[in-house]
Amino acid sequence: MCIIVKVMKKSYILVLFAVMLLITGCDFFRKVVGRPTSDEIEVRRVAVEQDKAQKAELAREQARLDSLAEVKQRMMAAKEMEARDSLAAHTALKEKGCVLYDLSSLKGLASGELAHRYYLIVGSFRDAANADKFISKIAEDSAMEPVQVHFRTGMVAVGVCPRDKITQMVSVIDEVRTKSFCPKDAWILVNEQ
Repeated sequence: MCIIVKVMKKSYILVLFAVMLLITGCDFFRKVVGRPTSDEIEVRRVAVEQDKAQKAELAREQARLDSLAEVKQRMMAAKEMEARDSLAAHTALKEKGCVLYDLSSLKGLASGELAHRYYLIVGSFRDAANADKFISKIAEDSAMEPVQVHFRTGMVAVGVCPRDKITQMVSVIDEVRTKSFCPKDAWILVNEQ
């Protein structure tokens, strides 16, 4: 009987151990041996995932900032190059004897706006009818896109070869000067006020 009692005691202990394991789970034993519980493991896992998400977001933001900095640097380099080209174009135009006038020095436009920044002015008239005749003559001679420019002073100028960059004007001025309608004192109108 002693053996049966011992076996039963061992059985009770095993059953009690199994019931305790079911009720308390592994966390009890983990706590007893000083290991992290499942709740602590979950908190650490969430913290690691949040840390990874933050690092990924920081990396995306840094990549965006790097991209913006690169674009800004390219734009500054392009502006610097354009400024150098513009300065070279002004020098080239002066060497060719071409003068530049802006709208403010000419008292501005009478009405409307010009579509482009630069125009080579090949004629100036007090009467708009004479400007129309001159434009007809230019249209017969070439495809120079003649335009009337009305100033507040009452003068009507005839401009050709509208361009948005001064460097483009350098390339067309020699061609226009070979045309019969172009006077030696043609000048460039700068459309800025």
